[in-house]
Amino acid sequence: MNVVSIAHGIPCKQTAIALILAHAVTHLEPCEHHATHAQLAELEEADRFAHPKGEQQFREQIWTHARVAVTGSVAHRAGTRSRPGRAALNFASDVLAHARTIDGLRRYNGIRAKRHGPSEATHRRGVRQLGELSCIEDFGASQSPSRETPENAGSSMKHLLTTSVAGQDPPSLFSHVSDWPEFRNAGLPARARIGHNKVTPENWLSIQTAPVWGIALWDTPDKQLGIRPKSDLVSLEIPDFFERLTEVVERISLLPFYLAALGPLWRDAWDLETYQRWGFGRSIIDHGWGCAFRGVGHDRLVSRRWLDFGPWRVIRRPHDTTFIQFHDLAITDPAEAYAQAKVGHERMGISPSGGYIAWHYENLLKGADAVSGLYQPATRTLEIVVGPGNEVKQGQMICQCARRLHHRIKQPINDRIDHVAYVFMDRGDAQAHLHELWLRELQCWYVDERGKHRLDADYHPTPQPPAWVANLKANAVNDV
Repeated sequence: MNVVSIAHGIPCKQTAIALILAHAVTHLEPCEHHATHAQLAELEEADRFAHPKGEQQFREQIWTHARVAVTGSVAHRAGTRSRPGRAALNFASDVLAHARTIDGLRRYNGIRAKRHGPSEATHRRGVRQLGELSCIEDFGASQSPSRETPENAGSSMKHLLTTSVAGQDPPSLFSHVSDWPEFRNAGLPARARIGHNKVTPENWLSIQTAPVWGIALWDTPDKQLGIRPKSDLVSLEIPDFFERLTEVVERISLLPFYLAALGPLWRDAWDLETYQRWGFGRSIIDHGWGCAFRGVGHDRLVSRRWLDFGPWRVIRRPHDTTFIQFHDLAITDPAEAYAQAKVGHERMGISPSGGYIAWHYENLLKGADAVSGLYQPATRTLEIVVGPGNEVKQGQMICQCARRLHHRIKQPINDRIDHVAYVFMDRGDAQAHLHELWLRELQCWYVDERGKHRLDADYHPTPQPPAWVANLKANAVNDV
């Protein structure tokens, strides 16, 4: 089948262009030059007819790159000039690296505008994908929809694993990860460093003892392993690592960790300025498709109640291990995945409405100290009185949670705070704040003519996961 015939059958015309570019870079002969330009023009006309005028400038840039690529590659094969221009190859490789859907392509221009060109890793990944298209006709006559169907879901797509893992013994954690077959059988890295000092590839494992940071990088795009012992961190990237969620859960569960952040499947797309990001801080990568806690790692949450009452999927494993999944892994469009995950990112990240207490919480303690309360030494409880009609913001709640955590860690001899209670002068106000206070294990009381009454002790809400969680069984990629 002719490559342009395939391109006509693909809903995303920019991906169709990418196929033609790949064909041009690897196959096109001078005699095909005029015919291919005519085919490009035909696709261009159909594309302009199908999309709003507001995208015209972006699309004109795309088509210009397409024509330059075809002309350059043809001229190269005719012996009249050097290889196709870098801009044209960047375009083709970026399209194949990022733009499997129309919405993904609409963000392509934004990626280039922010980065002034694709990142090296992105370009290498795209070039690799271009190289895999030696039989262009086999690429497929139909473009994947934004969500795979149950019949083909997860059958062949392998995902990049990007993660920051924190452990109480970082060198031991590094040793465990470096023994994974993806690193053990990868051969020597292309380069390695301990701080700003180069390390010979043969001695790359010495970065395990790096005092501040160390990293090893392989020629394989995106493969790297690093350590930051002062932050308890080991960070890694492995391309084409998993087809199913269970592969990641099983592998991470074997590590001696207490906290893990699992990065996005579309790092470059989510790096756009319009994509607000949240995370755990402390040099840990921003939230992507998931995170995990074990043992003491849960202590940074405002309460373990937080786990079951968020817009995410909860996966529990032995040894007090909890995995959180922020979006359906069957989604193939970065924008759709982000839209599903962002509310969970904010609630599980460092934010006023979030439930994770930052490692450096000094500013939260200042916020807590700005609110006066009455200390009850018999129960080690700080009581904060709230007047009628006043609101307790969630940002103030996390400040009090940080103060409680600080006392739990430091164990002060005098006036140690184990509990924080909000005492409302109006019952309606107390009811309005009950759920958010209960989630954080902050007590909720109200006062009337009969005295003080506690509401949270008898409050037993039922978790209500988002609708997408109930549909995960329809796709094998989400199996655990």
